[in-house]
Amino acid sequence: MINWREIITYGFCLFIAQVSFGFAVGFFFPHVGVPFHAGDIASFLVCLAIFAHLASRHSSRPFFHACLALGFYYALSLPFDATIWALLGGVPISLMVQELLSLIAAMLAGVGLSYVLRRKAAQHEA
Repeated sequence: MINWREIITYGFCLFIAQVSFGFAVGFFFPHVGVPFHAGDIASFLVCLAIFAHLASRHSSRPFFHACLALGFYYALSLPFDATIWALLGGVPISLMVQELLSLIAAMLAGVGLSYVLRRKAAQHEA
């Protein structure tokens, strides 16, 4: 069964994490020319932990729940992103693609990590 309260909660957690890291990176590293820096790596790791925690709470269909949380995050972030883009005068499409790929990778890694840890725990119990 789908627990919508958890999906919305984890979607909000992703939103808060991404907005916090976005503002921190924009404030501390406004014109860094490298494709990935410490803020992106930290954001990836935090989102990976959020997805792993979500997936560890669902033994059936953890990937589906993670996809729903990611979808809720994007539905929540689109109006916010549009406002920020209008204030900043546009954002390169490469940054949007980088964020999407980073979140998908964090989701896949988090769900995979949860699966591995759940299997190890089951082996130790047996």
